[in-house]
Parts: sequence; C-alpha cells; structure tokens
Amino acid sequence: MNPNGTGFHYPQSGYTRQEVGGCGFWNKDANYANSTMLPTINGAELGAATATGLSNILTMELGSAFNGRRLCEKGVGLLEEEGMTFWTNSEAVNKTEWINQVRTVTALWPPYELQEDIHPNYWGQLALRNCLTQAYNLGTPRGGTCTISASGRNSAGEPNMSLH
Repeated sequence: MNPNGTGFHYPQSGYTRQEVGGCGFWNKDANYANSTMLPTINGAELGAATATGLSNILTMELGSAFNGRRLCEKGVGLLEEEGMTFWTNSEAVNKTEWINQVRTVTALWPPYELQEDIHPNYWGQLALRNCLTQAYNLGTPRGGTCTISASGRNSAGEPNMSLH
C-alpha cells in the first residue's frame, strides 16, 4: 500500500515521512515490501486456492488497485495538504491518498485505532466496493485485476475502477 522508495513525496531524511505523512518507511524497506513481501503473500494465497483442486475459484487481484493513490505517494496528499476540509469534497477522490496513515502517538486518542493503519480509508473502501460489485457481476461472478480506470466518481459515488 506504499509506493517504491522513489515514489514517496516526502524526503527519506529525518522523520518527515512519519511526522507529517504517517509513512515512516525507508526507501529500502518500501522496495522490499513491494518486491518480496507482497508477492510472497499473494503467491501463498493463490497457491492455497489452487491447492484446493476446485475448478470454480475466481480471484480478484488488488495489488495495483491503489496505484496513484497510495500512502505518501507523489501526486496525492493529505486533505490539509490539498486544501480540503472533508473527504467528501468533490476533488478529494482525485487528490488524496486512499490509505490510512501509520499512527504512532496519535493512535492513543479517538477517532484513530492502531488496527486501521495502512488499511484503505474512505475512498479506498469505496474503491474496493466498486471492485467487489464488478466481481459479483449481478450474480455471475468473475475474476480479474482491479485498477483505477479514470478520475472522479461513478453514479454510486465510488472512485472509477475497472475489473479486467
């Protein structure tokens, strides 16, 4: 849910990434997570599905669903950095991150919860809902890869996503 090291919009030096952006990862760690950890986890899940021997299992790949809207990614920012006050502002879907920050000290006070760190936020949840609706396909399920298809929102108020 993070970009590779060169994709962060905060510098690696000091603690700016964590203190401002809530993404206290060094470039090397972000690269390792994307190149080794996530493929290992995805491979284990797909391997388990294959190991069942069932022929009717469909998968929905989400590894690139948030590309362009990941935590601390260049091109998007926090609401306050983008001059917005609410997630529901008309341009928030296009200009903000869709992943919750990693909270440290601030997680001790409501409304934040540690278990929400690095999970999809308001827009991320709506994007996933769009993907799941497409996968359900009115009762005729289909698999595929879900990605952002365009800026803005669909008629249900969700980010525009495509399952292909």
